[in-house]
Amino acid sequence: MKTFKSFHLKTLALLVVLVCFSCSDEDISSEALSNKNSQSYSIGNLHNQYLELAFNEFNYDTGNHIIELKKRFNNINIDGLNKDFQAEIIDSVAQLLESGLINVEIISNSYNESFSGQFFTEILDLLAQTDNQQSLSNELNQVKLQIESEILDESDRQSLLSFIEVLDSSSKFWFPTIYGGNGIGEDILGNGFNYVDVSYQTSPCTKAVVAADGMAAAAAFQAMGIGGWIAGALNPVAAGASVAVAVAFASGYAAATHPDCKTENENND
Repeated sequence: MKTFKSFHLKTLALLVVLVCFSCSDEDISSEALSNKNSQSYSIGNLHNQYLELAFNEFNYDTGNHIIELKKRFNNINIDGLNKDFQAEIIDSVAQLLESGLINVEIISNSYNESFSGQFFTEILDLLAQTDNQQSLSNELNQVKLQIESEILDESDRQSLLSFIEVLDSSSKFWFPTIYGGNGIGEDILGNGFNYVDVSYQTSPCTKAVVAADGMAAAAAFQAMGIGGWIAGALNPVAAGASVAVAVAFASGYAAATHPDCKTENENND
């Protein structure tokens, strides 16, 4: 188990190495990111902003949605991030996703304490069982309070809190409006990609995209715990913006590729 954990955390740390190099003293003006208690919340909010910007002029008719996705995310202007490193972060996340290295088994087994892995799977179960965004948000908040009160490894705690906050923000973005979503993600999935069953229910496609969001955030915080950012060794503001765009890209990637997301034509095949 130790070999398994060490190998995959080193792999996930690829993203964090790029994040670290991209940090600078002049960062985005978000005061909330300046302390650890609000980092994950701010990442969740920034994640939604970056997703909306990326899909604002997305060309759904292109022959390669991943190339288009990379282009749109690279075009986002993020203060404090060097454009070259922004591109490398996005490319590295794409590589991790393509190789299947951001998944439930790897993340749950990469926590320092087994109890943390149990929290992780419990949170995913809440997403699977809940169709209404407000109900999900309330349930996640209860788990968040429990995690904050438990004696846990600090990097585990930050990973789980990030997981929760990004899931909450992501569900607001992707869930259909009739179940509490803001309508933006619903439009992307239903009218942009032309997926079925995403407008009148919280579909498996919708939940898969939200889960991809949260798992990418959890994985990034696990790896950053190793790198020392959680302990304050790195500038959290630039790192937070870097993780936010990386997590948002993971969400968009899932929207474009996940097998649970099917078009009308695919369902009729």
